[in-house]
Amino acid sequence: MPMKTNHTRRTSMSTSILPNQIPMRERMSGPISRGHRPVGIFVGSIDPAMTEVAAAAGMDFVAVDEEHATNDLQSISNHIRAAEATGIFALVRVRKNDDATLQSFLDIGASGFLVPHIDTAGDAERAVRATHFAPVGSRGMCPNARASLFNWRDQGAHAGTINDGAIVIPIIESPKAVENIAEIVAVDGIDMVLFGPGDLSSEMGVPVDHPSVFEAQAKVEKAVRDAGKQLMVTLFTPEGGDAMCLNMDYMIMFDALTALREKYPAYGKPVAQSNNAN
Repeated sequence: MPMKTNHTRRTSMSTSILPNQIPMRERMSGPISRGHRPVGIFVGSIDPAMTEVAAAAGMDFVAVDEEHATNDLQSISNHIRAAEATGIFALVRVRKNDDATLQSFLDIGASGFLVPHIDTAGDAERAVRATHFAPVGSRGMCPNARASLFNWRDQGAHAGTINDGAIVIPIIESPKAVENIAEIVAVDGIDMVLFGPGDLSSEMGVPVDHPSVFEAQAKVEKAVRDAGKQLMVTLFTPEGGDAMCLNMDYMIMFDALTALREKYPAYGKPVAQSNNAN
């Protein structure tokens, strides 16, 4: 009798669904369809406490940054766990549109990706294939991974959950991507794009708040609306979004510390000296 109880417990655990296995498409697009526009921040810190802070501050999600930060598989895995524990969800901004990179993050439980330098429909199709199992895509299956709950049971259901719910969010951050935006948002499996004004303005040779950047955003937004898709924006170009990634954690900390420092000028070095110190 005790052995039967233990076996039942193991079966129950092996067939449960982790929070990150709730279809990511539902976690992002579901609230939007109900009139709520999700808000989050980029997280460059390797400490999962930053994700917990974001949740405590009312964020809906974090976008854990591998592209411009020192995060790796281990630290991002911890961020995903922190997001699950605090009731928010974690996207991953990967370094590049690469099958092996996406596979590694999928195995640790990620199912939502911000993918940089998507310039063509072909780039978008490659990312969609890499993040989905056959017959939709070419993702590899491994039972010895967190995404599979470390077992072979219910692999069919797991694959179906991923194929129905994994999301790829191309970052539109080059003039070429803006030019090809209608073809990019037409790709099956692309439900949302992020307008990235930083790299775009750099490549255009203008400041991030230049009128030509806003014109590019308007073109992207029109293509998104025409295709019935969704748009994520940032603090730099906040208008017209369905979701918003406010800013980056270290920049938020810098702005907050600078404001506090300027609020109490009687303490410490004179502010001008402090700002110009080597």
